[in-house]
Amino acid sequence: MYWMPKFKGMNPHYVPPLPKEHVKSDHFQLTLARVALKRMSFDIEAVISCHKLRSQPNSLFIVSSQSPLQKELIEKAPACSQFCISGPFKSFLRKHMLSYYVLGYRTDATGRVENSDENLFNFYFESEEDRKKLKPVKTIHEQDDETILALCILVGNELDFGSTLSGWLTYLQEENPSLVSRQVNIRLSE
Repeated sequence: MYWMPKFKGMNPHYVPPLPKEHVKSDHFQLTLARVALKRMSFDIEAVISCHKLRSQPNSLFIVSSQSPLQKELIEKAPACSQFCISGPFKSFLRKHMLSYYVLGYRTDATGRVENSDENLFNFYFESEEDRKKLKPVKTIHEQDDETILALCILVGNELDFGSTLSGWLTYLQEENPSLVSRQVNIRLSE
């Protein structure tokens, strides 16, 4: 009991008190989605935006998170890479469960994109082990198996995942013109 009050203020990702509204209201769900994406986005420059889908009769919202670095990674991605929207993945914020989706593309087994520049500089190495130690520095969005390009949470009562995710993709294509020429697969799992 001695350490609990001291550790309470140590969390760098503090969850603010949630509004005292009805849990099913759209405003509460949007606030919850924004707080969750702010915690999931490690990039400080990540912009969290909310979009209402006009094509749907119900009130369906997409809360999306993308940073300028992720936009740059989309432009620099090799032409042979396949983009994929995958999800839903579960995340908990206090007592509330949220489902989020990830736009990303796979990298090869070494964690690098296939077209990375191996010999960017002509260094002399005494052994092959020294050469292997020198690797390009990854960004925080480049994981071992996948590069994460955007995150979203869908908010609404009756969700049609296929059309809602394609609406999110349309918004991302407006923000990232180089994404228009890419093939994007949607992979849903339960």
